[in-house]
Amino acid sequence: MVKFKIAIFFIILTVIYSLIIHSCTKDEETQPSVPSTSITGNWICSDNASENGIYAAQSYTIEISSSDSSYTISNFGNLGINVDAICTINGTTINLNNQIIGDINVNGYGDFYNNNKNVSFTYFLDGEKIESTWTKD
Repeated sequence: MVKFKIAIFFIILTVIYSLIIHSCTKDEETQPSVPSTSITGNWICSDNASENGIYAAQSYTIEISSSDSSYTISNFGNLGINVDAICTINGTTINLNNQIIGDINVNGYGDFYNNNKNVSFTYFLDGEKIESTWTKD
């Protein structure tokens, strides 16, 4: 009977030890991914005037399409229907790495919110900062 009680004691001790070890390990932090089907298509962009007033406030439509791991934004910054910018999406963050579109140096970043129906986006045209809000059409 004593051996049985000792065995039960060690089993309980092992279970408690396992629970403590597993509860103390850090969970991986992952951002929820944005399904490509939810972001492709037309978006209405509402830009504020640029910080130095070089670009006026405006509203226009862009189209986002996907291929492999990157996305193409047509009519980015209302620079023209045939003007495309390439961006990446990681979790709920959208990044537009530095690139030349026409004669303009472009880059930007933003976040999806409201179940991927909106984007808060900050971008730069030749260094001129513009705050923009995108709404899924």
